[in-house]
Amino acid sequence: SFVGEVVSKDDFVPAYSLYYVANSTMRVAGPAIVGMVTAVASVTGVYVVIAAAHLAALALLFRVKQQTSPPVRSGSSFLQDMVSTYRFALESRTILILMSVALGIVFFSFSSLNLMPVFAVKEFEVGAAGLGTLLSAVGVGGIVGSFLIAASGGVQRKPLLLLVAGAAEGVALMLFAALPVFWMAVVVAATVGIGSAIYTTLNSTMFQLSAPAHMRGRVMSLYMLSQALQPVGVLPVSVLADLVVVRIAVITVGGLLVCFIGS
Repeated sequence: SFVGEVVSKDDFVPAYSLYYVANSTMRVAGPAIVGMVTAVASVTGVYVVIAAAHLAALALLFRVKQQTSPPVRSGSSFLQDMVSTYRFALESRTILILMSVALGIVFFSFSSLNLMPVFAVKEFEVGAAGLGTLLSAVGVGGIVGSFLIAASGGVQRKPLLLLVAGAAEGVALMLFAALPVFWMAVVVAATVGIGSAIYTTLNSTMFQLSAPAHMRGRVMSLYMLSQALQPVGVLPVSVLADLVVVRIAVITVGGLLVCFIGS
């Protein structure tokens, strides 16, 4: 929610894209860094490095300059602020749609990515190294997708691009689950990452742009609430994978994502 206070509205999309570039980069580089630190300084050293990285990030935040005037506080209590936030969301058709879109990606996309270990071990039989390759492919796709959005500037017709990216991700998930060849699946996994990055970047950006300045932080809290439901979203697809086979489960979820976006 700080983004709206340090950049103009015209720079929202590129700014969020750069944020997701960093996020996706660490999905690729993070496991490698952890592996190197573990080899040199043990698992305890990993947590020391993580703590140091957080302190460095906090120090950098002091250099961020606010570009807009902060909203004037109304003097209301925390409970009143919370109630007003939910009332605003319920009365805003746009926010309700965007919230549904955010939940869709949590339940139909992120849940499928949690089944990657099953594909690596049972379907492709490539073990831990193969799992790392699959997850890295998704991360690389996320970097590419984020850079594409950042390079496009403000992006016209955001809702249409959001729908196209979501539908493309659903199709890519179905194709990934259907492919029998590991390296072909790796390429498609990167496509899943591209669609996810574009979808997520535009969704969070439109959340911010759809709320007045004094409500942006609160609206983003609703968006983050949807992201926090990821563990819940994993349960249905995991149960389905146990009842049938993991490939059919992911194909089903990918098809549901396409239908959800289309509706």
